[in-house]
Amino acid sequence: MSLFKILYLSPVSFIGGAEESLCTLLKFIDRNKFDPLVVLPSKGPLEERLLKNNVRVEIIPWGKFTNLLSRKTLFSIFILPLTLPEIFILFIRLRHFVKKERIDLIHTNGLKCHFIGAILGFLTKVKIVWHIREIYTLPVRSALRVFMALPIGRAEVIAISRAVQNRLGFSSPHVIYNGVDTTRFYPFNPDKDLREELGLASGTKIITMLGILTPWKGQDIFLEAIAMLKTRFPDLAGLIVGKELYTGIGHKGYLAYLKSKVKKLGIENQVRFLGFRDDIPYIINSSLAIVHASLKPEPFGRVLIEAMACGKVVLAAKGGAVEEIVRDRVDGLIVEKGNPDALAQAIGTLIEDEAVDKDMGMEGRQRIEELFTAELMTKNIERFYLKFAESQKSSTGR
Repeated sequence: MSLFKILYLSPVSFIGGAEESLCTLLKFIDRNKFDPLVVLPSKGPLEERLLKNNVRVEIIPWGKFTNLLSRKTLFSIFILPLTLPEIFILFIRLRHFVKKERIDLIHTNGLKCHFIGAILGFLTKVKIVWHIREIYTLPVRSALRVFMALPIGRAEVIAISRAVQNRLGFSSPHVIYNGVDTTRFYPFNPDKDLREELGLASGTKIITMLGILTPWKGQDIFLEAIAMLKTRFPDLAGLIVGKELYTGIGHKGYLAYLKSKVKKLGIENQVRFLGFRDDIPYIINSSLAIVHASLKPEPFGRVLIEAMACGKVVLAAKGGAVEEIVRDRVDGLIVEKGNPDALAQAIGTLIEDEAVDKDMGMEGRQRIEELFTAELMTKNIERFYLKFAESQKSSTGR
């Protein structure tokens, strides 16, 4: 029996939360049933990770089409004629690849890829799955609804949370939660000392924030909370792990802003910027708790399930899918978003009562094992794929 070939489209080649989820899926997918291929716009860390997991990768550059999709709609209209040749070439290459590889299904990640994938599916008559990992603004939701009403925009939809599903307002998408690899993220005592690595005193209590450096993730709120606690807990250190990946308006220069804020708050001795790290389980297990401080409704919050899988308490900003994952005062503490006072109070509570930390951490690990494992996510997505495979088998006899 031939394998069911799935083409995955990703708009980026770095690794953020969405890309981590894609890598996890492709690590666990049943290779006896499915043959995954990934198309990326450029080389980068995502390609390296996928190749390490024996996933085939094809690099097909987008050219100026990437910039077109990143600009404001009005400006895009004016530059569209200038990019038409590159758009034409892009779709010729993609169509050729789909036909050459005899792709059975196109699975898209990210708004740009949803539009590209839908057009590609129309051109090749291959079915499309949109994996929606964001809570879109009203204009984007409206555009998607219009697009899906057209013959060219027919796609099945997977949403990563009820929060995402409820804000879409179309197509009754399936909800399949992201999963975490519990063989990689689990409670352990690190065999090296992160405090020593960072030049911190042996008794320092580490609170960590993980994720891409971008304003809506709320790293500045975390810094304000640390500043409020520095006198009360002189042995407290706040770690910020992640790097700037977005270069558009409102994103570029955010790291410099955060560093200037550290100086302004007088917390140079309490805060460390670690940049990108590929040893996140070690970082999490070296921390007392993990902070999530998003200022916008969170579509999912991958850092939450990674921390909970390691048996760590999460301090999470209310909104979006957070309450689908974290049970307040059971396996974490949910605080008002954008409120550094509330976050500081929650951090103080954990530092003063480590017994609470342990109990919540155990509850969190159990919740992950019940609802958010990589195996469960993969099984649910495979079941979703098999509907297409059976449909195709009936119609083509393959």
